[in-house]
Amino acid sequence: MFGHLTAASLLPDKPSLASASLPLCQRAQEEVHSKELKVKLLTDSVNSFIAKAPPTAHDALRSELDVLTANYQRLCSRLDGKCKTLEVRT
Repeated sequence: MFGHLTAASLLPDKPSLASASLPLCQRAQEEVHSKELKVKLLTDSVNSFIAKAPPTAHDALRSELDVLTANYQRLCSRLDGKCKTLEVRT
């Protein structure tokens, strides 16, 4: 009944795997660039807000901004790493 199935026939061949991962890599790169742009815009906006805030609030606001920026940078780094992994495999 299943005599025609082999392990090799169940695994995707390298060219089809590579062609499938290329769009994923491109999408990951686009997402990294998009997130980096959003972080820059958000940082500029928050810095503008901080400049207008009372001086007593500056440290707390900058601390929150640093946490937010670090989280986005970690996310972008992970996405970039996944993209590089896909590039190496293709």
